[in-house]
Amino acid sequence: MLIVALAVQARLHYLLGQVLATGTVVLLTYLITVRIARRNWSDAGWLAYAGGVVAALFMAFGTTFWDNAIEAEAERLLLSLMHVECDPRGRTPFIERYLHGGIYRRRPDVMAVAHGHTPSVVPFGLVGTPMVATYHNAAFLAAGVPVFDIRATFGMTDIVISSAERGAALAEALGDKAVLLLRAHGFVAVGPSLPAAVFRAIFTEISARVQLQAVTLGGSIAALELDEGRLADAINLATVGRSWEFWKRRVTP
Repeated sequence: MLIVALAVQARLHYLLGQVLATGTVVLLTYLITVRIARRNWSDAGWLAYAGGVVAALFMAFGTTFWDNAIEAEAERLLLSLMHVECDPRGRTPFIERYLHGGIYRRRPDVMAVAHGHTPSVVPFGLVGTPMVATYHNAAFLAAGVPVFDIRATFGMTDIVISSAERGAALAEALGDKAVLLLRAHGFVAVGPSLPAAVFRAIFTEISARVQLQAVTLGGSIAALELDEGRLADAINLATVGRSWEFWKRRVTP
């Protein structure tokens, strides 16, 4: 009886959360559309609100939205927020939305993105020496670690991923890999979940330190090969919960 009650409770929580999420996304679609119309056409008048209604209804009755509502909600909300410029009278959102948004748009398998500027990782984006998977916890690096050099597409810039175009170029450079180095900037690590992305970010940094130490010993580095990395990464993803719980305890008062 208890098991049945818990199952019903879980379903109710899911359905209520789904209804709230659906309503929120549709409402945001309406508000964002009205804001865009009023900012770009100051004399739009009632057409701005009509456009918001049309956009909200289009989303609410879209096939994809109901076929896979959770994914559609997250994707549409993300795309909406990513492409709306900030109202100078309001709060300025984080500029990193272009970096994260570009990856989410290109990689439907990615559920979380971690971005950092770790000193031990930055050197690998400056030289021709590739980053390798030095041990099993960094197995995801065995698939390769590309480098995004913003100069190749945009010439001389401030290095920052500050537009949707730059975010798209970064995501293209990432491809299907788990980690991307940003020349003279830092790195991004992606994963199928938040714990996985954090795991990969942490062990990217640790593996970078191990590789730098191994180089000082001389000789070749017997890093993980592609198949070894694939097999070890599957184990890491299956057991990442243990590391995640440990890290949460370290930061939770």
